[in-house]
This record gives sequence, structure tokens and C-alpha cells, in this order.
Amino acid sequence: MINLGRNEPCHCGSGKKYKKCCLEKDRQQQRNVRVATSVEVITNRRPVSAVSTVSKTSPAPQVVEQTSQKSALNLTEMTWEHDMHRELAESAIPSIAEEYKLTEEETSGLISLWNSYSNSEAPRYRKPGGFAGALEYVTATKQGSTISQSELAAKHDVSATTLSKSIGQLSEFAEKTSLTSQSV
Repeated sequence: MINLGRNEPCHCGSGKKYKKCCLEKDRQQQRNVRVATSVEVITNRRPVSAVSTVSKTSPAPQVVEQTSQKSALNLTEMTWEHDMHRELAESAIPSIAEEYKLTEEETSGLISLWNSYSNSEAPRYRKPGGFAGALEYVTATKQGSTISQSELAAKHDVSATTLSKSIGQLSEFAEKTSLTSQSV
């Protein structure tokens, strides 16, 4: 990430000064990365996501860990134009795969869809929740689940408008490249 001065315009494109807009968010994100890196060094393995919860209907932890490791291998083998796109995939896709009980093939298809989209379109976003929600919405509709965009927007902490825009962009790209048949 570019080292911005506090009084320079924010990198997110809001037009506000960096100190009034994203400075604190970026500092918090750096702290989270440092903690995750420390955990990796201590445990000698990569955490699945920053926030991990296990519900009563979750598969056994060993199964989740194995699936997550396979997905992580798949993610690291791919080329990513921007780190933030890879980070979104690392944080969102394993939890989507766990929640919707995706097979390895379906998970790989979802990763492939996001990788192709992010490399060709280079989407810019302030909050990754828009595209994380879009990936989840695509997965949910393919699985036949009835979840509303407003529910997903609340879950991913973005506005319904942002989520709808992200879904439209991702769906349009998927139709254009016919990756939806491969994905979920």
C-alpha cells in the first residue's frame, strides 16, 4: 500500500483527507495483518479467516481445516493483480464454502470466477463486503437458497445498493465469460 500523508487526499477516492477518511481503518487492518502473521509464525499454519465461528451445524474442525488448506493452496497458486483481491478471496471464499457446503470443485470454480473477474476488471472498492456478498449471493442462488440482497448487505456490512452493484458487475462478467457454469 502507498504510504500517504495524513493531509493528502484519501486513496479510496472519497475526496476527503486521508486522516478523516481511511487512516484509522488502514491502521486497524495493519494491526490485524500483524496479528495474523504472528499466529502463522507461532502455529506454523495459516488461519482460515480473521473471524472464525463454529456453529452447531458446522462440519468437524478437521474437515474444515483440510478444505481450507486445499483452497489456500489453490489461492496461492493463482496470480493476482492486487493483494486486496487475493485477501478478499482468502477471507470470504472459505467461509462461503463452509456455510453452503460446497464441494472442492464448486469452491475452485468460485475462486476461479473471482480471480478471473478481479484480474480482468480490476475492481476498486473501499469495503470488501460488497464483492464478498456478491460471491455469496451468486453461490446462494446457484444452490437454490432464498436470501435477500438486503440480508446479505447487513451481514457483510455494506449498503444494499453497493451489494446490488457488485452483484450486477460480477454476474455480467460471469455471463460474458460463461464462468457461471463452472463456478457453483
